[in-house]
Amino acid sequence: MSNNEPDGAFVFASLFSVIVGSIGIWLHSLNFKSIRKIDALVIHNSLVLHYHLTLANLGVVVAFPFRSIYALFNRFCLGTYGCQLYAVEGMTCGMTAILLACTICIVHRFEVTKGWKLTRASYHGLAMGAWAVGFIWAVLPLLGIGSYSIGPHQTACTLDISRSDRKSLVFLLALTIFGYLIPVGSAILSLRVAWSTVVSSSDREKCIAGKLDVTLMEFLVQLVQPLWFVTRKEEARNPKNKLTERNRLAGQILFFTCLTWLPMGVLATCVMIFQNPNWSRWIYYVPQLLAKVGSALAPLAYSSTLRGYV
Repeated sequence: MSNNEPDGAFVFASLFSVIVGSIGIWLHSLNFKSIRKIDALVIHNSLVLHYHLTLANLGVVVAFPFRSIYALFNRFCLGTYGCQLYAVEGMTCGMTAILLACTICIVHRFEVTKGWKLTRASYHGLAMGAWAVGFIWAVLPLLGIGSYSIGPHQTACTLDISRSDRKSLVFLLALTIFGYLIPVGSAILSLRVAWSTVVSSSDREKCIAGKLDVTLMEFLVQLVQPLWFVTRKEEARNPKNKLTERNRLAGQILFFTCLTWLPMGVLATCVMIFQNPNWSRWIYYVPQLLAKVGSALAPLAYSSTLRGYV
């Protein structure tokens, strides 16, 4: 094969980007139209957060033409500036998606336990705050704290996690702790508190009597349990079921978010520990593939919930 021809891995990366990007755009466009149908399930004004989350996930996959073109022709539109722009856009949307998913869970906790009903402007403020924080994380590498470059897999411009200088390592550590672990940990804790609040009356009596222990595994099973069994509208609109389903909806959103970005976090942690090991390019590429797939399939977190409300 001549040097001007892309090898099989680059062709695969290009086709994969096109397929995942197309599916993601299709699913998210459907989600924008159908998400309003959970109006009867969530607090009305909180739909703002769900729309912004859908937009952030869509932003992760919508740039697939740039990734596909680079994988095939080994160049970005607008050259170096195009590379930086692609990386900043993906980083902004990715970090914002994580923050919005966690914000939905934390706000849900206070809606259930405190009866809070924020105004629409307040929800917009929370959403814009998440976008602002995501953008700050994304521009720091442009200011010399970390950096963007063509990844070891040579298929996209992304955050350079292979550098071992002090600033890059500190940035990766801060990003892992403050951008992922703390928000996700807070969201999981919030969901556990919310779930404990809406247990059935009989279980509540057992809790008061000290006869019901809510284990972490039981809590996680309840959160990610599919809602496919809720098919009748009269069941779905039962107030007690609505609270349970709101918990599960938030849990499924967080579950998809964790699955989407956890591999990238594990990879970054391993790179920090082993200090730029001589790994195969696929070790770097697979977590990015999973992040794209997870962002594209994020609307599935809503699909089972919508069955009971359409």
